Amino acid sequence: MFMSGCATHPDGVEFSRRTFFEYALERNEEQWNSVARSDPQPGCGIRWIYNYALLVAESGEELSRVDRLCQLGEQMQDKDAASPTFGNFRWYWRTGKVTDLNAVEFVSHHMIPLWIQHRKKLDPSTRRALERTLRRAVDACMRHEVHPSYTNIAISNAVNLILLGEQCGRADALAEGITRLETVCLTTWRYGICEYDSPTYYGVDLDMLVLLNKYVRSARVREVGQAMLEMFWTDIAVNWFAPGKHLAGTHSRSYNFPCGASDFLDRHLAQVGWADGRYQDWTEQRYLDSPERRFLDGAAWLDAIPGPWTPPARLRDIMEKQYPRDIFQRFGSRPAHWRRHVVYPDITLGCSGKAYGVMDQPLTVSLPGEVASSRCYFIPDGREDPYGKRKFAVGSAGHTKALHLAPLWAAACGGDQALALAFYSDGVLNKPNVTNLQSHFVVRKPDAIYVDGDACVVTREAPLAVPIGALVTLRYGSAAVAASIPWATTRDGSVAPIHLVDDGNPHDVLRLTVEHWGVPKSGPASADNNHPLPGVAICVQIASGLGNDEFSLWRGGLSRVSFKINADAVQMSSTDDKGVVSLGIDNPWESKRKVHVVPEPPDGILLLNGKELGRPILEPLEAIRRFREGETQ
Repeated sequence: MFMSGCATHPDGVEFSRRTFFEYALERNEEQWNSVARSDPQPGCGIRWIYNYALLVAESGEELSRVDRLCQLGEQMQDKDAASPTFGNFRWYWRTGKVTDLNAVEFVSHHMIPLWIQHRKKLDPSTRRALERTLRRAVDACMRHEVHPSYTNIAISNAVNLILLGEQCGRADALAEGITRLETVCLTTWRYGICEYDSPTYYGVDLDMLVLLNKYVRSARVREVGQAMLEMFWTDIAVNWFAPGKHLAGTHSRSYNFPCGASDFLDRHLAQVGWADGRYQDWTEQRYLDSPERRFLDGAAWLDAIPGPWTPPARLRDIMEKQYPRDIFQRFGSRPAHWRRHVVYPDITLGCSGKAYGVMDQPLTVSLPGEVASSRCYFIPDGREDPYGKRKFAVGSAGHTKALHLAPLWAAACGGDQALALAFYSDGVLNKPNVTNLQSHFVVRKPDAIYVDGDACVVTREAPLAVPIGALVTLRYGSAAVAASIPWATTRDGSVAPIHLVDDGNPHDVLRLTVEHWGVPKSGPASADNNHPLPGVAICVQIASGLGNDEFSLWRGGLSRVSFKINADAVQMSSTDDKGVVSLGIDNPWESKRKVHVVPEPPDGILLLNGKELGRPILEPLEAIRRFREGETQ
C-alpha cells in the first residue's frame, strides 16, 4: 500500500509514489552511510533506525540494508531478562541504558508492519533477529502501564499489545491490550480526549489507530478502533480551520507556537484527500519544528495511508461548509477541563478553562492564510522566548523541548469573547531556567492598529506603551480582534508595564507583552499588597464579516472590561452583543480557590452548536455498555 494521492514535490513536479521514494531515500542516504559500516553517531535515534528500515522495505530497493538496521536495533534493546526495562530500547545510541519507557511504543509502531508486510522478503537471520526483538518488546509493553489520560502513549501501548499479541501468539498480551484500549475509550466517553487537539500528538494517535485498522484480526477490536478513529476525525473536522489550513483553537501540547501546525497531523489530512499541496510547506524552517524535521521523509508519511475505515464525507462538509461553528469539549474530569472554540469563515477564537502544561496554548485566535502563517496566542514566558524556539533538555532521555510556564490559569468564554487570568506562583518561578517573567499575547501583524480609538503604528525602533485597560484593536480584512489587559502586576505588586512590540522576528507577528519581573516584595502581604502573586488579566474579543462601516461601528461599540480584585476575590466581566461573560475567583491566593464562570460550560464531551457529537460515537461499544449498565444497577 502506498500513497492514496499526490502531494507537491519541493521542485514543483508531481509527487507520485516513485518520486516520493526517490526523494525520501535520497534524504536519508547520508544518515544511512553513517551507520552502514560503523557505529552510529551518538545522537542517532532508535526511531530513525526502524523508520528507515520500513521505508527501505516499502520501496523494494536495497533490501539488504534492513539486515544492518535490524542488527543495530537489536543492539539498542535491553536484552537482560532480569532488568526492569527488559525489551525496551535506548532512545539514542549514546545512552548506556533505557531512559524513556515510551521508546518501545514508537519503535513497535514500525517494527510491526515491517514484520507483517515484509518478513518473507528478509534474510532468514534478519527475520529471526526481528522476531526476537518483537518478542522482547511484548514484555516491555506489558510492563509499561500508562494512565489513559496520557492519550497518545496510552493508545500506542494498547495497539502495540494487541498487534504483538496476535503476531507473537501471546494471548495474555492480546487480552491486556484490549482491556487497555477499552479503558481509553471509556475515559474518552466520560471525560473527552484528555491530550486534546495537539497537532503533533493527534497525528500519533491516528498513526496508531490506522495501524490497528489495517492489521488487527479481531472484529471486536476493529470496531473499537474504528469508533476511536471516528471520534478523532470528528474532533478534527469541527476544529479544522480550512481558510487557515490548520487545526485551530487551543492546543494541549504544541511544538509550533507561531502557526500551530504539524506535519504529524497534516499528512493524515492529505492522505484522505482533505488537504492538498502540503509537502513544499514542510520544508520551511519557520514552519517545521521538533520533532517533525526528523521524520519528514521517512516511513512516517506511509503511516498515514488509511486502512479500511476512512472519514465520511459528512465530516468534510462540516469542516469546509458549516459556519459559524460553536464547539465545546471536555478534556478531563475536573470542572475547569473544558475548551471552547468559535469558528467563522474569516476568524476563530479558542479558549481553555485550565492550563494543560508547559507546552499548551490556552487562548488563541486563528486567521486565514497559508499553513505557515502565524496566528495569535497567549503564552506565559519565563525565558524570553515568545515563539517557542529555545529548546531545553527534559527528562532522563534529554529530549529537547520549548518549555514555558504553567501558571494558575482560569478563564471564561462566551459569545465572541474570552476572559482569562494567569497568576505566577513561587513554584512556577523558582526554577533554574526561569530568567524573566513576561506574559505575551502574540498577534499576526494587522492591516490597522488602534489603541483607545487612535490609529497607531508600531515599529522595531519604537515599541508602543499601552495603558492598563486600554483597548488594542486590530483589523484583518473582514475580521477584527480587540485585546485589553485590565490588570497586570510585577513581583513587587506594582502595575506592570505593557508594550506592543515589533522585535523583527521572522514570523510576521507583533506581541503585546507584560513585563512582570520587577523586584519581589519580601514578607507577608500587606494592606497595600493584597494580591501577592504577579499576574495578568486579559480579554480578547473577535468580530467577523466586517466592511469598513461595520468595523468602525464595532470598534466604537466595544465596552470596557470590569475588573475588581482584593484579598478575598477577583471578579472580571465583559459584555458584547451576545451577552455577558464573567470570571470570578474566590480565595484566589489560597490553594482551595473556587472559580465561577458565566456562561457555564455545557455537559458533554464534544458539542457542535449545542449538539453532542462525541458520546454517540462511543456508546455502542461493549465496554461503554457494560459501564452504563453497572451505573444503573
